[in-house]
Amino acid sequence: MENTKNISGNFLKNCRIKYGISQETLAGKLNLLGLNIDQSAISRIEGGTRELYDYELYCICRVLEIDIKSFFDKDLISTLPKSHNPLKKEC
Repeated sequence: MENTKNISGNFLKNCRIKYGISQETLAGKLNLLGLNIDQSAISRIEGGTRELYDYELYCICRVLEIDIKSFFDKDLISTLPKSHNPLKKEC
């Protein structure tokens, strides 16, 4: 987890699957919104090996009909590595 570039990837993957679309279809819908992203970038976001920019998150939430506030849920934030998580105090 320490090398993860985002904590939202797994949550996004679950939402995409629940919505019932492939990574390729999601990429196509995002491109229609003007976001230049391809299937491999979505795969890397979902796998946590690529950063997720705020404007990308906004567009993904629009396509998948997700409330962007979901990404500020304490359970999702608690998955941050210790070195990046202000909620986990080191003794």
